[in-house]
Amino acid sequence: MAKCLVCNKSDVKHLTKDCPDRCTIKGCNYHHITSKHKCLVCKKIGVKHLTKNCPNKCTIKGCNGHHLTSEHKCEVCKKVGKDVKHLTKDCPDKCKIKGCGGHHLTSEHKCVVCKKIGTDHTEKDCPDRCKIKGCIGHHLTAEHKCEVCKKIGKDVKHLTKDCPDRCTVKGCIYHHTTDKHHCEVCKKIGVKHLTKDCPDRCSIKECKGHHLTAKHKCEVCKKIGVKHLTKDCPDRCTVTGCTRNHLTSEHK
Repeated sequence: MAKCLVCNKSDVKHLTKDCPDRCTIKGCNYHHITSKHKCLVCKKIGVKHLTKNCPNKCTIKGCNGHHLTSEHKCEVCKKVGKDVKHLTKDCPDKCKIKGCGGHHLTSEHKCVVCKKIGTDHTEKDCPDRCKIKGCIGHHLTAEHKCEVCKKIGKDVKHLTKDCPDRCTVKGCIYHHTTDKHHCEVCKKIGVKHLTKDCPDRCSIKECKGHHLTAKHKCEVCKKIGVKHLTKDCPDRCTVTGCTRNHLTSEHK
């Protein structure tokens, strides 16, 4: 039966958003009754204000967090409450490495290429970064891998997009070899067509799904092999204003 998420009544004739018992706190968009309204800052239930307007909200300038001033924490120096009066982005102990935007101390700075901690460079400036021409990955040359031929390191000197073994089926943009080319409709591997061009693709008018006509399914009535689109199902919900894909009896 149709159920409203606000009043929790079954077989109602209104949408959840139109429930007469819905929270009356100005600006509240949640699906609950007024007595269940909760502020995420002061944690009180049944209050008359929104979380963003809580009088006990953090007073640190620029802070948009939903917490008390005493709960304010800097993710860099890890100080909490009365010991910190700044935002994480303004922490005086924040990493001094040029170009680093991370929320950590300089001593905790780590390069994801060479894996060293406390380095004086960012990933893009690492002297050990991959030397393969055109590669922008954050890895060592020895870790360079082609996603087509699966070769790694010294066995590969090209980018994935330039692999000589890459799929030759016209229009295919995937990173695989021609013999691994797969059609999502007929499920065949090694075919010469794209999924969108499969001769066995669903023939229901306007259907854009990647499936056979026999596998065509309506998300409303749940029938398979039907001749209509989900949006045109004769059993679709008739509640005024409802645009969901379900039966009237499932409306909530």
